[in-house]
Amino acid sequence: AVASALRQWHEGTLLYFPIHYSGLTVFRPECYLLDPLTRKYNDSLAARGQVTDIHRLMPLLGETLALESSAWDIAADQDAPLFKQLCSFMATNALAYYPREEIAAAIAQAGSLSAGSAIADREGKGGIMPRLYVENVDFLGRAGSGCSGDAKAGPGLQQQRQQRLAVEFSSPGVVHVVDEDVPPRQQGQARVLAAVSAVSAGTERKVLQGGLVVDGEPLDTSLASLSSQKGGWPIRYGYCSVGHVEVGDRLSPGTRVFCFHPHASIMNVSEADVLEIPADIPDKDAVFFANMETACSLIQDAAPVLGDRIAVFGAGVVGSLTAAVLAQHRQDVTIFDPPAADRLAALRE
Repeated sequence: AVASALRQWHEGTLLYFPIHYSGLTVFRPECYLLDPLTRKYNDSLAARGQVTDIHRLMPLLGETLALESSAWDIAADQDAPLFKQLCSFMATNALAYYPREEIAAAIAQAGSLSAGSAIADREGKGGIMPRLYVENVDFLGRAGSGCSGDAKAGPGLQQQRQQRLAVEFSSPGVVHVVDEDVPPRQQGQARVLAAVSAVSAGTERKVLQGGLVVDGEPLDTSLASLSSQKGGWPIRYGYCSVGHVEVGDRLSPGTRVFCFHPHASIMNVSEADVLEIPADIPDKDAVFFANMETACSLIQDAAPVLGDRIAVFGAGVVGSLTAAVLAQHRQDVTIFDPPAADRLAALRE
Protein backbone atom coordinates (compact mmCIF):
# COMPACT_ATOMS: atom_id res chain seq x y z
CA ALA A 1 0.00 0.00 0.00
CA VAL A 2 2.81 2.41 0.86
CA ALA A 3 4.64 1.61 -2.37
CA SER A 4 1.47 2.14 -4.38
CA ALA A 5 0.84 5.51 -2.73
CA LEU A 6 4.42 6.62 -3.37
CA ARG A 7 4.16 5.71 -7.04
CA GLN A 8 0.81 7.47 -7.43
CA TRP A 9 1.38 10.67 -5.46
CA HIS A 10 5.12 11.06 -4.85
CA GLU A 11 6.86 9.77 -7.96
CA GLY A 12 10.48 10.90 -7.91
CA THR A 13 10.52 12.03 -4.26
CA LEU A 14 13.81 11.33 -2.48
CA LEU A 15 13.61 8.87 0.43
CA TYR A 16 16.22 8.81 3.21
CA PHE A 17 16.29 6.21 5.98
CA PRO A 18 19.30 6.88 8.25
CA ILE A 19 20.64 4.18 10.57
CA HIS A 20 17.87 1.73 9.70
CA TYR A 21 18.08 -1.57 11.57
CA SER A 22 19.09 -4.36 9.22
CA GLY A 23 18.23 -7.49 11.19
CA LEU A 24 21.36 -8.47 13.12
CA THR A 25 22.12 -7.84 16.80
CA VAL A 26 24.79 -10.04 18.38
CA PHE A 27 27.48 -10.04 21.03
CA ARG A 28 31.02 -10.65 19.76
CA PRO A 29 32.70 -12.87 20.59
CA GLU A 30 29.66 -15.06 21.11
CA CYS A 31 28.81 -15.62 24.75
CA TYR A 32 26.34 -18.29 25.84
CA LEU A 33 25.42 -16.23 28.92
CA LEU A 34 24.33 -13.26 26.80
CA ASP A 35 22.88 -15.02 23.74
CA PRO A 36 19.35 -15.37 25.23
CA LEU A 37 19.06 -11.57 25.39
CA THR A 38 19.86 -10.91 21.72
CA ARG A 39 17.92 -13.98 20.55
CA LYS A 40 14.74 -13.02 22.40
CA TYR A 41 15.14 -9.38 21.34
CA ASN A 42 15.36 -10.36 17.67
CA ASP A 43 12.37 -12.69 18.12
CA SER A 44 10.35 -9.88 19.71
CA LEU A 45 10.94 -7.64 16.68
CA ALA A 46 9.63 -10.33 14.37
CA ALA A 47 6.66 -10.96 16.69
CA ARG A 48 5.48 -7.35 16.48
CA GLY A 49 5.94 -7.18 12.72
CA GLN A 50 8.83 -4.72 12.57
CA VAL A 51 10.78 -4.54 9.32
CA THR A 52 14.03 -6.24 10.26
CA ASP A 53 15.38 -6.58 6.72
CA ILE A 54 15.25 -3.28 4.87
CA HIS A 55 16.71 -5.02 1.80
CA ARG A 56 13.32 -6.65 1.18
CA LEU A 57 11.55 -3.31 1.52
CA MET A 58 13.71 -1.12 -0.70
CA PRO A 59 12.80 -2.61 -4.12
CA LEU A 60 9.11 -2.04 -3.31
CA LEU A 61 9.64 1.63 -2.50
CA GLY A 62 11.54 2.59 -5.63
CA GLU A 63 15.04 3.03 -6.99
CA THR A 64 18.04 2.61 -4.69
CA LEU A 65 20.48 5.50 -5.14
CA ALA A 66 22.88 4.71 -2.31
CA LEU A 67 23.20 2.08 0.38
CA GLU A 68 25.90 2.24 3.04
CA SER A 69 26.56 0.35 6.24
CA SER A 70 26.16 2.32 9.47
CA ALA A 71 26.74 -0.54 11.87
CA TRP A 72 27.33 -0.04 15.57
CA ASP A 73 30.20 -1.84 17.30
CA ILE A 74 30.02 -0.91 20.98
CA ALA A 75 32.46 -1.97 23.68
CA ALA A 76 31.18 -2.05 27.25
CA ASP A 77 34.53 -0.93 28.66
CA GLN A 78 34.85 1.99 26.21
CA ASP A 79 31.29 3.33 25.98
CA ALA A 80 29.51 2.02 29.05
CA PRO A 81 26.52 4.44 28.99
CA LEU A 82 25.53 3.59 25.40
CA PHE A 83 26.19 -0.13 25.96
CA LYS A 84 23.96 -0.10 29.05
CA GLN A 85 21.23 1.87 27.28
CA LEU A 86 21.08 -0.55 24.33
CA CYS A 87 21.06 -3.61 26.61
CA SER A 88 18.19 -2.04 28.56
CA PHE A 89 16.36 -1.33 25.30
CA MET A 90 16.74 -4.96 24.18
CA ALA A 91 15.55 -6.25 27.55
CA THR A 92 12.47 -3.98 27.52
CA ASN A 93 11.44 -5.22 24.08
CA ALA A 94 12.10 -8.87 24.89
CA LEU A 95 10.19 -8.73 28.20
CA ALA A 96 7.09 -7.55 26.35
CA TYR A 97 6.86 -10.99 24.71
CA TYR A 98 8.78 -13.48 26.87
CA PRO A 99 8.86 -14.39 30.59
CA ARG A 100 11.52 -12.63 32.62
CA GLU A 101 13.05 -15.90 33.80
CA GLU A 102 14.09 -16.76 30.23
CA ILE A 103 16.43 -13.77 30.00
CA ALA A 104 17.00 -12.72 33.64
CA ALA A 105 20.50 -14.23 33.78
CA ALA A 106 21.48 -12.58 30.50
CA ILE A 107 20.22 -9.18 31.74
CA ALA A 108 22.30 -9.57 34.89
CA GLN A 109 25.41 -10.44 32.88
CA ALA A 110 24.87 -7.43 30.59
CA GLY A 111 24.63 -5.27 33.72
CA SER A 112 27.96 -6.63 34.94
CA LEU A 113 29.59 -5.74 31.62
CA SER A 114 28.16 -2.22 31.79
CA ALA A 115 29.77 -1.87 35.22
CA GLY A 116 33.14 -2.90 33.75
CA SER A 117 33.26 -6.50 35.00
CA ALA A 118 34.35 -9.22 32.58
CA ILE A 119 32.32 -12.43 32.45
CA ALA A 120 33.47 -16.04 32.29
CA ASP A 121 33.51 -18.05 29.09
CA ARG A 122 31.70 -21.39 28.65
CA GLU A 123 34.61 -23.29 30.18
CA GLY A 124 34.75 -20.92 33.14
CA LYS A 125 38.29 -19.83 32.26
CA GLY A 126 39.26 -16.20 32.49
CA GLY A 127 37.04 -13.30 31.60
CA ILE A 128 35.78 -11.89 28.32
CA MET A 129 34.42 -8.48 27.39
CA PRO A 130 32.02 -9.01 24.46
CA ARG A 131 31.15 -6.10 22.19
CA LEU A 132 27.62 -5.39 21.03
CA TYR A 133 27.32 -5.38 17.24
CA VAL A 134 24.20 -3.97 15.56
CA GLU A 135 23.93 -4.03 11.77
CA ASN A 136 22.32 -0.88 10.35
CA VAL A 137 22.21 0.73 6.91
CA ASP A 138 21.76 4.24 5.53
CA PHE A 139 19.37 4.15 2.57
CA LEU A 140 18.85 6.85 -0.05
CA GLY A 141 16.29 6.18 -2.77
CA ARG A 142 13.81 7.70 -5.18
CA ALA A 143 10.14 6.89 -4.69
CA GLY A 144 8.35 4.94 -7.39
CA SER A 145 11.33 4.74 -9.77
CA GLY A 146 12.32 1.28 -10.95
CA CYS A 147 10.18 -0.55 -8.40
CA SER A 148 11.15 -4.23 -8.16
CA GLY A 149 13.92 -3.59 -10.66
CA ASP A 150 12.07 -4.66 -13.83
CA ALA A 151 8.72 -2.85 -13.40
CA LYS A 152 7.08 -1.80 -16.63
CA ALA A 153 6.23 1.84 -17.16
CA GLY A 154 2.53 2.57 -16.76
CA PRO A 155 0.46 4.80 -19.05
CA GLY A 156 1.95 8.26 -19.36
CA LEU A 157 5.14 7.28 -17.50
CA GLN A 158 8.52 6.99 -19.16
CA GLN A 159 10.52 4.13 -17.73
CA GLN A 160 13.86 5.25 -16.30
CA ARG A 161 17.04 3.39 -17.09
CA GLN A 162 19.15 2.23 -14.21
CA GLN A 163 22.76 3.39 -14.14
CA ARG A 164 25.70 1.64 -12.57
CA LEU A 165 29.39 2.16 -11.90
CA ALA A 166 31.87 -0.49 -13.01
CA VAL A 167 35.63 -0.81 -12.62
CA GLU A 168 37.48 -1.32 -15.89
CA PHE A 169 41.17 -2.00 -16.62
CA SER A 170 41.60 0.01 -19.82
CA SER A 171 45.30 -0.86 -20.38
CA PRO A 172 48.19 -2.31 -18.34
CA GLY A 173 48.36 -0.40 -15.06
CA VAL A 174 45.44 1.93 -15.90
CA VAL A 175 42.03 1.75 -14.17
CA HIS A 176 38.86 3.70 -14.89
CA VAL A 177 35.41 3.82 -13.29
CA VAL A 178 32.77 3.56 -16.02
CA ASP A 179 29.29 5.08 -15.66
CA GLU A 180 26.87 3.11 -17.86
CA ASP A 181 23.37 1.72 -18.30
CA VAL A 182 22.63 -1.54 -16.50
CA PRO A 183 22.26 -4.35 -19.08
CA PRO A 184 18.81 -5.97 -19.33
CA ARG A 185 18.26 -8.84 -16.90
CA GLN A 186 17.91 -12.22 -18.61
CA GLN A 187 15.77 -15.18 -17.59
CA GLY A 188 17.37 -17.10 -14.74
CA GLN A 189 19.33 -14.06 -13.57
CA ALA A 190 19.03 -11.94 -10.44
CA ARG A 191 19.80 -8.26 -10.36
CA VAL A 192 22.01 -7.58 -7.35
CA LEU A 193 22.81 -4.24 -5.73
CA ALA A 194 26.39 -4.45 -4.47
CA ALA A 195 27.22 -3.57 -0.87
CA VAL A 196 30.85 -4.74 -0.68
CA SER A 197 33.33 -5.82 -3.38
CA ALA A 198 36.75 -7.11 -2.32
CA VAL A 199 39.96 -6.57 -4.26
CA SER A 200 42.22 -9.57 -4.86
CA ALA A 201 45.64 -8.13 -4.13
CA GLY A 202 47.47 -10.94 -5.94
CA THR A 203 45.49 -12.19 -8.93
CA GLU A 204 43.85 -8.86 -9.67
CA ARG A 205 47.19 -7.04 -9.64
CA LYS A 206 48.59 -9.56 -12.12
CA VAL A 207 45.60 -9.04 -14.42
CA LEU A 208 46.02 -5.27 -14.19
CA GLN A 209 49.70 -5.58 -15.07
CA GLY A 210 48.86 -7.77 -18.05
CA GLY A 211 50.42 -10.92 -16.65
CA LEU A 212 47.32 -13.09 -17.12
CA VAL A 213 45.97 -11.55 -20.29
CA VAL A 214 46.11 -13.71 -23.43
CA ASP A 215 44.39 -12.33 -26.53
CA GLY A 216 41.32 -14.35 -27.46
CA GLU A 217 41.44 -16.61 -24.36
CA PRO A 218 38.77 -16.48 -21.61
CA LEU A 219 39.91 -14.77 -18.42
CA ASP A 220 38.61 -17.62 -16.24
CA THR A 221 36.69 -20.64 -17.54
CA SER A 222 35.53 -21.61 -14.02
CA LEU A 223 33.48 -18.42 -13.47
CA ALA A 224 30.55 -17.56 -15.75
CA SER A 225 31.02 -13.81 -15.25
CA LEU A 226 34.64 -14.02 -16.47
CA SER A 227 34.48 -16.84 -19.02
CA SER A 228 32.59 -14.62 -21.47
CA GLN A 229 35.42 -12.06 -21.44
CA LYS A 230 38.16 -12.74 -23.96
CA GLY A 231 41.71 -11.66 -23.21
CA GLY A 232 42.51 -8.19 -24.49
CA TRP A 233 41.92 -4.68 -23.21
CA PRO A 234 39.70 -3.31 -21.75
CA ILE A 235 39.13 -5.90 -19.01
CA ARG A 236 36.73 -6.12 -16.08
CA TYR A 237 37.87 -8.28 -13.22
CA GLY A 238 36.98 -9.24 -9.65
CA TYR A 239 35.19 -12.19 -8.10
CA CYS A 240 34.25 -11.31 -4.52
CA SER A 241 31.07 -9.25 -4.33
CA VAL A 242 28.31 -9.18 -1.74
CA GLY A 243 24.95 -7.49 -2.17
CA HIS A 244 21.21 -7.97 -2.01
CA VAL A 245 18.79 -9.07 -4.69
CA GLU A 246 16.71 -6.31 -6.22
CA VAL A 247 14.72 -8.65 -8.45
CA GLY A 248 15.05 -12.27 -9.54
CA ASP A 249 13.17 -15.30 -10.82
CA ARG A 250 13.80 -17.62 -7.87
CA LEU A 251 15.43 -15.38 -5.27
CA SER A 252 13.24 -12.96 -3.31
CA PRO A 253 14.00 -9.22 -3.24
CA GLY A 254 16.29 -8.42 -0.32
CA THR A 255 18.06 -11.81 -0.25
CA ARG A 256 21.72 -11.26 0.62
CA VAL A 257 24.05 -13.11 -1.74
CA PHE A 258 27.72 -13.63 -2.58
CA CYS A 259 28.57 -13.26 -6.27
CA PHE A 260 31.61 -14.20 -8.35
CA HIS A 261 31.41 -11.00 -10.39
CA PRO A 262 33.70 -8.13 -11.47
CA HIS A 263 33.48 -4.89 -9.49
CA ALA A 264 30.20 -3.10 -10.25
CA SER A 265 27.52 -1.31 -8.27
CA ILE A 266 24.71 -3.32 -9.93
CA MET A 267 25.12 -6.82 -11.36
CA ASN A 268 23.05 -9.29 -13.36
CA VAL A 269 24.14 -12.74 -12.20
CA SER A 270 22.90 -16.27 -12.79
CA GLU A 271 20.83 -17.36 -9.81
CA ALA A 272 22.50 -20.77 -10.04
CA ASP A 273 25.90 -19.17 -9.36
CA VAL A 274 25.12 -17.03 -6.30
CA LEU A 275 25.39 -18.15 -2.69
CA GLU A 276 22.82 -17.04 -0.13
CA ILE A 277 24.42 -15.55 3.01
CA PRO A 278 23.24 -16.67 6.47
CA ALA A 279 21.68 -13.89 8.57
CA ASP A 280 24.39 -14.00 11.25
CA ILE A 281 27.27 -13.32 8.82
CA PRO A 282 27.79 -9.60 8.07
CA ASP A 283 28.63 -8.41 4.56
CA LYS A 284 32.23 -7.53 5.40
CA ASP A 285 32.88 -11.14 6.50
CA ALA A 286 30.89 -12.82 3.73
CA VAL A 287 32.93 -11.04 1.06
CA PHE A 288 35.89 -13.31 1.93
CA PHE A 289 34.05 -16.49 0.95
CA ALA A 290 36.19 -17.19 -2.13
CA ASN A 291 39.38 -16.60 -0.14
CA MET A 292 38.18 -18.90 2.62
CA GLU A 293 37.38 -21.56 0.02
CA THR A 294 41.00 -21.33 -1.16
CA ALA A 295 42.31 -21.48 2.40
CA CYS A 296 40.30 -24.63 3.16
CA SER A 297 41.48 -26.23 -0.10
CA LEU A 298 45.10 -25.56 0.82
CA ILE A 299 44.62 -27.18 4.21
CA GLN A 300 42.90 -30.22 2.70
CA ASP A 301 45.74 -30.63 0.19
CA ALA A 302 48.39 -30.32 2.91
CA ALA A 303 46.45 -32.79 5.12
CA PRO A 304 48.05 -31.85 8.46
CA VAL A 305 47.63 -34.16 11.44
CA LEU A 306 47.67 -33.45 15.16
CA GLY A 307 51.18 -32.73 16.36
CA ASP A 308 52.41 -31.20 13.09
CA ARG A 309 54.12 -27.83 13.24
CA ILE A 310 52.86 -25.77 10.33
CA ALA A 311 54.40 -22.75 8.61
CA VAL A 312 52.30 -20.38 6.51
CA PHE A 313 54.33 -18.09 4.26
CA GLY A 314 52.59 -14.79 3.54
CA ALA A 315 50.11 -12.99 5.80
CA GLY A 316 47.83 -11.74 3.06
CA VAL A 317 44.12 -12.52 3.05
CA VAL A 318 44.48 -16.18 2.07
CA GLY A 319 47.49 -16.74 4.34
CA SER A 320 45.77 -15.16 7.32
CA LEU A 321 42.57 -17.15 6.75
CA THR A 322 44.57 -20.37 6.36
CA ALA A 323 46.37 -19.75 9.65
CA ALA A 324 43.08 -18.86 11.37
CA VAL A 325 41.41 -22.10 10.29
CA LEU A 326 44.42 -24.13 11.42
CA ALA A 327 44.50 -22.34 14.78
CA GLN A 328 40.75 -22.93 15.21
CA HIS A 329 41.52 -26.66 14.97
CA ARG A 330 44.29 -26.37 17.61
CA GLN A 331 47.16 -26.75 15.17
CA ASP A 332 50.60 -25.32 15.98
CA VAL A 333 50.93 -22.69 13.23
CA THR A 334 53.40 -19.87 12.56
CA ILE A 335 53.01 -17.17 9.90
CA PHE A 336 56.07 -15.82 8.09
CA ASP A 337 55.61 -12.52 6.27
CA PRO A 338 58.23 -10.32 4.60
CA PRO A 339 58.75 -6.79 5.96
CA ALA A 340 56.50 -4.09 4.52
CA ALA A 341 59.47 -2.45 2.75
CA ASP A 342 60.22 -5.70 0.88
CA ARG A 343 56.59 -6.05 -0.20
CA LEU A 344 56.54 -2.46 -1.44
CA ALA A 345 59.74 -3.04 -3.42
CA ALA A 346 58.24 -6.16 -5.01
CA LEU A 347 55.11 -4.23 -6.02
CA ARG A 348 57.20 -1.51 -7.63
CA GLU A 349 59.02 -4.13 -9.72
